[in-house]
Amino acid sequence: CKRKRHSAELYFLLIESIMPVFSFTAPHITPEEEERERSTLSEEMKMELHDDLYGHRHDLELLETDQLVGGKLAEFERELSQIPAPLLKDYKEAMERAPELVQTESNPLKFLRCEKYDAAKAARRMSMYWKTRRKCFGDDRAFLPMKLHGAMKDDICVVESAIVSILPNDMNGRGVLFFDRIRAIPPMADRDAVLRCIFFMIHIMSEDMDIQKSGYVCLNNIKGYDLYKHFDRIFIKQSSILMVESMPTKIKAYHLLAGSENGVMSLVLPVMKHVVAQELRLRMVVHSGNDRKIMDTLRPYGLTSANLSFVLGGDFKQSDFMNWLHNWKKAEEPDNADLSCSFMMTGK
Repeated sequence: CKRKRHSAELYFLLIESIMPVFSFTAPHITPEEEERERSTLSEEMKMELHDDLYGHRHDLELLETDQLVGGKLAEFERELSQIPAPLLKDYKEAMERAPELVQTESNPLKFLRCEKYDAAKAARRMSMYWKTRRKCFGDDRAFLPMKLHGAMKDDICVVESAIVSILPNDMNGRGVLFFDRIRAIPPMADRDAVLRCIFFMIHIMSEDMDIQKSGYVCLNNIKGYDLYKHFDRIFIKQSSILMVESMPTKIKAYHLLAGSENGVMSLVLPVMKHVVAQELRLRMVVHSGNDRKIMDTLRPYGLTSANLSFVLGGDFKQSDFMNWLHNWKKAEEPDNADLSCSFMMTGK
């Protein structure tokens, strides 16, 4: 009896320790609500969602002529002037403190390409870029160059851990971002450092003109997810804003790589889907099982073992990442400024 009572006490202590982070009564999305949400989408939106998930591109790409670019940049500036002051204040602060940096690292043309030359959407996205950048990096680093020895100077060890890394482009030419949620906890890295690494890696991908247009997919390792260690509502919300609203490239699919189908993620996923933006929620795909099964289920989405980290049995090894990082450090040097970002993303 004493042993049973002791076990029960330990159980409730565990529940109490988890509850401040994860509530079993927290707002969540039910399967029925998900189905209703999808049923309300227009046929055009359903087609766009399908194309994003599977990497199909049916829309005709505009020819970027001088006339088109000039007209769209002028329209962009008009739209930017219409954005409410609270949303625009971080961009204006950046313009006052580092105007050259604003032009080189948040060139309006990147955001126009990302939004298919919709000037209003592009202007809002750029204002969100600076709002998110300042929130992630603070006043002391937000206006430094987005480089390892600039804005990332205090996070180099976290970058080198490969918690967040760029993998080779998928079969459809889209960027691939890998995020190891299982290792992305203290003492390896705190929440803010992980958010900065995600920002940094997406920023690098978005230097590629093709990825500005075609977007990227994210692979999130959640094998071994623990409620107490890994659930973080604030991180989920902030990373959603960062990936969906803030960068000059769009997330097209978000693949969650899990172990058991009936593990702790069956509790977490409905809550997570409630927290994130609809654009991300609709693009979530869960893959369960062993490494081989996960690889098989990723293939229809344009992903192969080449796009999977060694953490999950893929071909992209730690040495590949370190080679990539070495090359990127060289790319940051002034005399190597013309090194192709596309080359860097091959991981070779």
